Amino acid sequence: MELHEFGIMSIAHDFDRKLLLDYLLGREFMLHHDLRGPSTSIITSDSSLGSINKSGVGIALEPLSGISDAGSEFLCIPVAVFRDRERKTEISYPLDSLYNVFGGLGADIFTSFRPATVKEVQRLKHGAEDRRSGMEERSSRGLSHRETGQNVSVATDSYYQSYEKRLLEMLLGNVNEILMSKCLAYKVTFFVKVSDYADPILRYLKSNAIVLGQERFWSNDLYDLYQHRCGASPVPLSYGNAAQAIGMSGRIVRMSRVATHGMLSQGDIHIGKYIDSGMNETDTDVCISSKVLNLGTLVTGLPGTGKTKLAQSIAEQALRADSKIAIISPTGEWNGFGTKNSLEVIRLGRSEKRINLFRCEVPNRRKFYENLAMLVAVGCNSGPYKNSVEKCLVAAFSRAYSRTSDPDPQQVYGEIEEAIIEQHGKRTSTSVKYTKHGENTRSALESLRQLLMIPQFAYSEGISFADLIGRGVIFDLTEISNNAKPLVYAMILNQLYNMCDQFDLEGDNGLRLILCLEESQLIFDADEKSGATLDLGERIQNFRKNGVGLMLVTHNVNDISPGIRRLCQNKFYFRQSADVAKYAAGDLVFGEKDYDKVIAMLKILAQRTCAISMVSVINGVKSVSSSIFAKTGEYEVGSAKAIEGHMPQSPKDTLIKLVGADPAKRTYEIRYLGELVAHRVTDGPEIIAPGLLEERPYKFILVGEKRKDTKEFGIVGGRTNEISFEESNKSKQADS
Repeated sequence: MELHEFGIMSIAHDFDRKLLLDYLLGREFMLHHDLRGPSTSIITSDSSLGSINKSGVGIALEPLSGISDAGSEFLCIPVAVFRDRERKTEISYPLDSLYNVFGGLGADIFTSFRPATVKEVQRLKHGAEDRRSGMEERSSRGLSHRETGQNVSVATDSYYQSYEKRLLEMLLGNVNEILMSKCLAYKVTFFVKVSDYADPILRYLKSNAIVLGQERFWSNDLYDLYQHRCGASPVPLSYGNAAQAIGMSGRIVRMSRVATHGMLSQGDIHIGKYIDSGMNETDTDVCISSKVLNLGTLVTGLPGTGKTKLAQSIAEQALRADSKIAIISPTGEWNGFGTKNSLEVIRLGRSEKRINLFRCEVPNRRKFYENLAMLVAVGCNSGPYKNSVEKCLVAAFSRAYSRTSDPDPQQVYGEIEEAIIEQHGKRTSTSVKYTKHGENTRSALESLRQLLMIPQFAYSEGISFADLIGRGVIFDLTEISNNAKPLVYAMILNQLYNMCDQFDLEGDNGLRLILCLEESQLIFDADEKSGATLDLGERIQNFRKNGVGLMLVTHNVNDISPGIRRLCQNKFYFRQSADVAKYAAGDLVFGEKDYDKVIAMLKILAQRTCAISMVSVINGVKSVSSSIFAKTGEYEVGSAKAIEGHMPQSPKDTLIKLVGADPAKRTYEIRYLGELVAHRVTDGPEIIAPGLLEERPYKFILVGEKRKDTKEFGIVGGRTNEISFEESNKSKQADS
């Protein structure tokens, strides 16, 4: 015989313990109460017990990797019946406080449930009836009325041993219940591991049940304990009475039953299995049609709940349906997906491939740079100066893009500096003075300046975004600092937006491109008036006609504004944090009476379990039915391979020769995009400056004691630069 142990993971709030016995149909089993955990598990020889998850019992089990160790000395305590002190009509469960009283102690209790035979039930019935019939006597006596003196004869039934009579009544009631249920009964025995806590546990059991004695024995293992037959045979109990011995740890997740209706599984993209009433996993497939993904999809859930795996599963199935794919991910979670599906993986911030984030590959330059200005202003976290930043960027871009579609990043930033001076500054004979607003605007663009100093983004030539989308691409932002991620996210997103705008408007019934934005809260927030949010609302409506399936992946529903959530017609909500679960429930379509239950469930959903509200295609008609719960399928991503190709060599040192310069030591500075990158003192006529971007122009400044003596020169990174002072020295000698 092989034993299997199943951990009890969750039960319904309205779980009826008798249903568990009804489901087992007289099969032998044992409950293991680990009071140290505390946890509860079921031990049985039936390996198919896990199918109970798909029944209507209201209990969810999970197979455990091993079985419990039962090699110890035990007290065997058979029970006859449970005490009913309050004589309630409904069934009470006197052992419910077991974990509250002994939780945390180093104790183990096993409750054995063995099916009783018909002969054992009949034997109990006859014995109880015979015993009770011998307990009654008929007696009569005369009484004299005090006032009238009339004698009255009174006949009474006298009983003795009232405690035993009460017990027999309980036993007979139990037998009658068994007979009415076609002799279905269980014999219940407790096995308490002998320890310092065994005697208190024994007293607790005696106070809640009528026990038939106790027996000490040694169990070699769980199989020995499972097969043990105690000397004092337990009394058969009806299912209703035996159910009172079923105790559950208070740590087991309590789930609510919610009225749901299974959806037709029409669709080419498989999501998972339908969960009936939010409790019981079924064999019914939950699918969605790729034709409705262009209506917007929101996948949200706390870390580790399975939202990214679901997004990857949907994306992979869309690829098989001949859709293209473009993904922005702040982490490397999608790199394995890219390797598995032969997609281009671009690690932003590294130097394998150069990218000009300002490159415009679409005919309408004006639309491109106006959208870019808006998104950069949002990505820079410019706060109250967002409008000022956007205006300066639009002014700068209008000049930069009037000449070319592929502007040099350094020239673009130069135009931005000029625009800030024009709008919020004033040139003097020696420097530039900015207003307070101008200083704040320049400060807001600091992350952009730092970004353009990364070699990958410093050059005008670079990869084609149109080609990347044609092949399928994943943009990995792992190498980008957290401060700069929103900005890079915004600039990449603008490129993808403009590629989507090139699709025609005949894509309503097809899916041409999956655009997946992982951790999209980096660029879209809950602010309804944010430029990026307003723009996204317009785009979601256009994406339907373009055949673009936008998929937003976030941690909480409140990471995205309510307006965007309303526009996304396909919602997959995994476990939500307690403070936002009510907002998530408000987005779903459940009955009004189940609203509070849905809120409670969204707080405790298990991994890979989600609430779904989506558009179904039935006989060619798109419609939305009530929301459901589903267990998403397993998805294996695979590991990401190392990027092919060689890492670039270290940048060449930049040599600066000062020809005819004064031999005295002089302080010098090197600046790029107005940023100070070196500040040192000369140590001879030659200066070596490591780490400068190759072929990029820098400013070399020799600092004088007085401002008029400070001289500025242009140098190029990675080259040998000669700065001549001979002509200057000759003119000085002539003057003297």
